[in-house]
Amino acid sequence: MMGAVGLKRASEVAILNANYVAKRLDPYFPVLFRGKHGLVAHECIVDLRQWKRAGIEVEDVAKRLMDYGFHSPTVSFPVAGTMMIEPTESEPKQEIDRFCEAMISIHAEMQAIASGKQDRENNLLKNAPHTARQIASDRWNRPYSREQAVFPASWTREYKFWPSVARIDNVYGDRNLFCACPPKDDEIRDLPRTINDSRLTNSLTRFLKILTGCFHQSAVIKGCNLETVTNDQDAPCYETTQHRPSL
Repeated sequence: MMGAVGLKRASEVAILNANYVAKRLDPYFPVLFRGKHGLVAHECIVDLRQWKRAGIEVEDVAKRLMDYGFHSPTVSFPVAGTMMIEPTESEPKQEIDRFCEAMISIHAEMQAIASGKQDRENNLLKNAPHTARQIASDRWNRPYSREQAVFPASWTREYKFWPSVARIDNVYGDRNLFCACPPKDDEIRDLPRTINDSRLTNSLTRFLKILTGCFHQSAVIKGCNLETVTNDQDAPCYETTQHRPSL
């Protein structure tokens, strides 16, 4: 779609944008993996590992970016404790500048923690992101103002993104998965009508009925009065349906 010329141009702009970010952030966050001329490719990796001495993790910066209206770039890949920023060719300079200004502002907040001006545990980064419910509450026991929490930059007053939830335990969530999907009962109950209404060939219709039969043990599907082929000795899934446990 882009053609050779368009693809080359997109690559050039992506590399230019990444180097622009690297140049702006380097005085605040060291940039890793530069080439012999001091340039990066289409992404730049900023190093935050030195801030661990102040109790600040890369995750804290990632969460704080949400208060500034940004979804965090990739963290801890390919190097733990780093942030991989890849602006691509699609971001305008205004948006890239806004991101860089957010990172520079967060750097000042990090310095306040490192210097002892802010508490190491109860601070803007450790408590990020901040939600509308939190600042609307009568209870506010943070050693910084509500304004500092949710309006850290001028543009957040004009176009504010409100995180839906506050800080969560990412590790616990990764180790204790649960399904938050909407119930599929309605879709399952509509399956017979979907099969009957579809203008399918006989062979494909048979395949769908066989597939339905493979799930005949489901309590939801049992109530649908599906016309299955689970008693058809020629059905490929006949043997498995006889011993398949309930879903």
